[in-house]
Amino acid sequence: SLNADYRSVYNDYYKSRKGGIGNTLSGAAAVQDNRISAELYLLIATLVNEDCFEEVRDELTVGDFLDNRARELFIVMEECFRKGVFKVDVIQEQLEDVKLREIIMQKIFSDEFRLNPEKIVRDSINNVKMNNLLMKRQKVERALRKAAAEDASQLEELIADKAYYDKEIEKLKGMIN
Repeated sequence: SLNADYRSVYNDYYKSRKGGIGNTLSGAAAVQDNRISAELYLLIATLVNEDCFEEVRDELTVGDFLDNRARELFIVMEECFRKGVFKVDVIQEQLEDVKLREIIMQKIFSDEFRLNPEKIVRDSINNVKMNNLLMKRQKVERALRKAAAEDASQLEELIADKAYYDKEIEKLKGMIN
């Protein structure tokens, strides 16, 4: 044994696959390539801190995940949880998206989820909820503009829907960070 740190070896391997020091990607392109959705961030944080998955299951459903990669990961995580085999390697094997597997491994070995994992998961759940509420509110606002111009009979219901989303968004704003 060379007494090499596993993460160090993995990071060297990952850099060599990306082109290493001579990488031709510009800085902006490299940053863009590493961006992930709030949904995927939450689920990877949960993979690293398995004890938090029950909270995610209690707060969110598969319908809350708009990002296709996050949805795939959530479904696989849920299946593994139900089977009692909630382990990163087992979950990785079940994923069809090769890029998703790479993203997960890169994030897991970055250690960004190790400090205060409960807060990361809680804030991430609230961010996912906030994003969903904002999207729903925008949809209602579009419908309100259309109804005001065409069909006033829907206005009352749409206004009630918008008021509900506004109230929920305000509640979540107090919980985030």
